[in-house]
Amino acid sequence: MASRPIKYIFHLIEIVALLDSKKIDHKSLQEFIDTSSSSGKLIFHIFRELAGFERNLIRERTQAARGEKGGWLKKLSSDKS
Repeated sequence: MASRPIKYIFHLIEIVALLDSKKIDHKSLQEFIDTSSSSGKLIFHIFRELAGFERNLIRERTQAARGEKGGWLKKLSSDKS
C-alpha cells in the first residue's frame, strides 16, 4: 500500500506534467525546485522514474500474492497447519 508521501509524489508528478504540457514552469518555494532550470527538470524526471518504479513494485507484489494459478493464496486450514 502506498504511503502518503508516495501518493503526494504521484499527484505532484501529474500536476507538473499537466503544467509542462501547457508550457508552464513550476517553482516550488519550499523544496527550492524550479522546472524552468535544467536541474529542476532533472529532479522531476527522477521523481517520475521513482514513481514508475514504485508502481512496478506494487504490481509485482500483487501478482506474487495471487499465486501462479491466478487467485489469491489460500490460508491453511487448522488440520493442515
